[in-house]
Amino acid sequence: EAAGAFDGDDEWGGKLEDEPEHIVIDKSKLNPSLYYDPNEKWEDGYNNQGREIRFQIGEREEGVDPGDIMGDPEEQYFCQDLMDFWDPFPEEPDEVLNKPMPLADHGPELDDFLEAIIDHPTKYAYVEHNAFHDESRREACPILQRGVKYPPKKFVRKHKAVIYVSGLRPHVFNDNTLGHFREPAHKDHVARQIATILEVKADVVEPASMTAAFVGFKTTKDARKTLRRFHRMPMPNPILMTPYLKNNEGDGDGEDGSDNVKDQDGEEATETTDAALNAFLSKTPHDQILELANLPPKSDPSYVTDLFASSLGLPYKPSPDQIIFPTLTTALVNLSSAKNLQKTLNSKKLQTKLNSVKDTLVILPCERQDVFDEYTGWTHDRVLWKKGDKLLIHGDLPNKDFFLSHYDCFVIKNYDPKVSKKRHRQ
Repeated sequence: EAAGAFDGDDEWGGKLEDEPEHIVIDKSKLNPSLYYDPNEKWEDGYNNQGREIRFQIGEREEGVDPGDIMGDPEEQYFCQDLMDFWDPFPEEPDEVLNKPMPLADHGPELDDFLEAIIDHPTKYAYVEHNAFHDESRREACPILQRGVKYPPKKFVRKHKAVIYVSGLRPHVFNDNTLGHFREPAHKDHVARQIATILEVKADVVEPASMTAAFVGFKTTKDARKTLRRFHRMPMPNPILMTPYLKNNEGDGDGEDGSDNVKDQDGEEATETTDAALNAFLSKTPHDQILELANLPPKSDPSYVTDLFASSLGLPYKPSPDQIIFPTLTTALVNLSSAKNLQKTLNSKKLQTKLNSVKDTLVILPCERQDVFDEYTGWTHDRVLWKKGDKLLIHGDLPNKDFFLSHYDCFVIKNYDPKVSKKRHRQ
């Protein structure tokens, strides 16, 4: 009854209602849980706040006050918020305190939930848990790019951010052969080439093919800066147009049975001496043969005929059977007469078109693939994901909202980098 007479909030020493000021209270007769004096030392059986010990978790360490509760969840969480009367109550209007607000994000365990409740700014909190339909649980499977060697686990874990660089022209080596990805020297050539273009060290470049590679960075800021600087950067590769000049030793019938032509690096490469080439050179006057060098490797006759568009006003457009490829980057074109050859060589429109040929460097960001970790939550009904050791190139996996908003989707690859979404719709 005496304890109920306290109505103040000044360390339980406020004014007494309907009681004389000289009243004396016998604390030994009171429930210690209803009275607290920070300077009072309670006997064994009570904690330092005067509350009875109801249970004890764990073994008591040496030197610990017998009244302290070891590992009491009520002591650690509920009492901080509900039973600590000396913690000043927030001076906020009821309109603010009574407003329900979403509970802050927290961990999956009960302790995380209690800590979030303690730190909640209002009296009421709510938590949303969406019950997804089976159709909303669909997961898109990544479609990995063909012909791309994805980096190993060591490379993925070593770098904070990774980009994928493609668009290089396949390199033709001195023996008139394309580089092969199984050859370590050819892979090193790709790494050095991309490192030179992006101004990075070659040891952070992991070749993915003979025309692409992955590049790692220590920070996402450096990766973003490189992407913005070099993405869709044009790399000029003009096609060289000259009249065909036969070898002084005679039509490729010298001691080695070959003619010497130059590949895209300006180095001499051995011309193929098959029967088709010899037949072409033997039946075609050399003063009407046009030589095109620095072509994209493995170009076909249709690519060359497209260069002689009717809009250029050229005197003659060759047919596919009038074109032959001595090397991977060189073509010989029969223009039917020496006069046509001279007019073609003097065409400024054709020369401008050949000089405008270029490759485009395409850079895409990469991210680590999410893999299953464990089920979490109070009822273990939520899936927890973690970052795996495999990289995904931007475009390998569709956006989740895009995927779920459509019945199905398919992938179109090898688009011209100049094609935008707006142009594609048109």
